[in-house]
Order: sequence, then C-alpha cells, then structure tokens
Amino acid sequence: MGQGMPVFIGRRRQRGHKIGDVLGSLLCRVVSFLGSRGVDFLKQNRQAAMKNITRTGLDIAKAVMGGE
Repeated sequence: MGQGMPVFIGRRRQRGHKIGDVLGSLLCRVVSFLGSRGVDFLKQNRQAAMKNITRTGLDIAKAVMGGE
C-alpha cells in the first residue's frame, strides 16, 4: 500500500458557479419546501418536464444562432 502514482482524493462533487449549479440549488430548495408531495409530483411529471426543458433549450439555441 502507498506505492504507485499519487492520486488526488477530493470532494465527490465539486461546486461551481454555473447555471447548472444555480438551477440545481433552486430545485433542491423547491423540493425541500414542498416536501414529499413535491417529490411525488416531480416523479409523476418527469417526462413532461424533460420534454419542455429540451424544447426550451432548442428554442434558445435557435434564437442564439439566429442572432436574437
């Protein structure tokens, strides 16, 4: 033990300041506010939410590429 290449062992999940971190933090706060009912609601509506998120992302990408 203790031989070989040194390996960095840090945090399992690094925290940053990008949009994903902001949205993830917001989602965690909403879920904690709503409690188990909120979690059940999100689980039941996961497909619709993903469809809407994907559609919105594509619309934003088209707008950016179109110069809007």
